[in-house]
Amino acid sequence: MDERRQLIGGRAAAATLAIAYIYVLVVAFAKFIATKDIENSAFEIIFLVVMPWVFLYFVRSDESAMLPRIGDRDYEDLFTREARRERLIGYVKESAGFAVVLTVLDILANWWTGYREPIDLPEPLIWALVAAITFVIFLGLGYLWGEYQTRRYAATMKELES
Repeated sequence: MDERRQLIGGRAAAATLAIAYIYVLVVAFAKFIATKDIENSAFEIIFLVVMPWVFLYFVRSDESAMLPRIGDRDYEDLFTREARRERLIGYVKESAGFAVVLTVLDILANWWTGYREPIDLPEPLIWALVAAITFVIFLGLGYLWGEYQTRRYAATMKELES
């Protein structure tokens, strides 16, 4: 199979997986909301957890799919001061976006369920703390993973060239 057909097949598989994932997610939420019992959605939740791992297992068989997207940079230029600064800005943006999304989802979940935090602090302060802690955790994890992937990419490219 040539690269074009392989790319089209990969996109079709990813689209199918996304549609299936969204469908199972909607079914799980519908069952939970209808019955107010999480155990009725257990099969769907297990399926939602297993699907990405199965997908990753098969994607990892193709080493090039797991390499990070570096752009047009030569792999030797990945460790310059400006390249590291660009990556750090990317990590900060991703972490901030993720922290905001998770905080908003937490606020909506607390509003939906009527849950009140057991800490005796104003709710906006609690949300700010949740957002800050989430930001710091995911910035650290994103930085470590991104730098590991960048070093791995550089080593793989160096190996392929020699």
